[in-house]
Amino acid sequence: MMRFERLHCIERSVHLLWRRHFQQVACTHSNNKWNDINAVVKELDFIRQRHNLKTPYPETKVLKELGHTALVYAIRKKHGGFGALAQRLGVPIKPHVLDSHKKVISRQNRRDKRATRIARHDFF
Repeated sequence: MMRFERLHCIERSVHLLWRRHFQQVACTHSNNKWNDINAVVKELDFIRQRHNLKTPYPETKVLKELGHTALVYAIRKKHGGFGALAQRLGVPIKPHVLDSHKKVISRQNRRDKRATRIARHDFF
């Protein structure tokens, strides 16, 4: 009985140590620089100039292909998405682009839900 208590105590202490370490790493991780809108805009300008892009700001697809997924994630989660960022910066956007994006996302969500139902055999 004593041995199991010691193992349980060790498991708890490892969890606490890991959590403290993880919080420190999360606070100092480089993704936190994307909280600042100015850093995001500066990086987008830098990417546009480095790759000689003709658009005012790089599109999502281009950023992903260039390996800037952390920047894409930050724009979506911390700054309201690319549409909101474009409006904030005064970049003209075409309304049909946002509407078609919403349709694609809705369609993909429906497909994902259907796939999970089929995987559970819950379709009748």
